[in-house]
Amino acid sequence: MKIRYALQPLMLVSSLCSADTLSDKVNAYFEAQKAVEHQYSKESDVTHLLTLLTPDASFEHPRINAVLSKEEYKKAYSAI
Repeated sequence: MKIRYALQPLMLVSSLCSADTLSDKVNAYFEAQKAVEHQYSKESDVTHLLTLLTPDASFEHPRINAVLSKEEYKKAYSAI
């Protein structure tokens, strides 16, 4: 029983660290997305955004009913 009580604080600290890490990743994504949407965005902004995502990520634009893969998203940005 004593071991169980000793491990619980460690698990709590581990969970808090994971939450901070996740929060940092979410914030990094939104900052990268904001940079891409800026009128003076560069291709490097798109590249940075894409590095934050999993290989199979896709982008959905509901207004025009489009779903793009990461590669299609990058190509579309390059065409602008």
